[in-house]
Amino acid sequence: MSTDTGIQSGAISITDKCGPQVHGTVRVILPVEEAGQNQKQVIVIDTDEEYTQTLAVEFFGNSYIRCSEKIAELKVGDSVKVGFKLRGCEYNKKDNSGVGYFNSISGWSVYTKAAATAPASDAAPAADEEPPF
Repeated sequence: MSTDTGIQSGAISITDKCGPQVHGTVRVILPVEEAGQNQKQVIVIDTDEEYTQTLAVEFFGNSYIRCSEKIAELKVGDSVKVGFKLRGCEYNKKDNSGVGYFNSISGWSVYTKAAATAPASDAAPAADEEPPF
């Protein structure tokens, strides 16, 4: 389905200003973890679509710092909209049997249903905000 602000299909929408977003319900909020000198936290979301998808969205480093207060206010069952970037990399397998591939969903914003309209000033994080793989 097409909208004035971008493309929307089920629970995932892509807007010109904010990048991809997923709409869903919080299923699990994992504890904060130390990752080197950074912190990360994962929230698990069930998407709002006919065939529900369960997505683990990781907030890491600056994205975690920026969203930590909002994540702390979340409760299981809350309706949310999460801005994210898809990340992926190729790696050499430990047994030297070739290469493998790894994908992750890196969150950069989170809004509850009541505050689901993101301010126009929100923008996707800079490309240099890469996790240390």
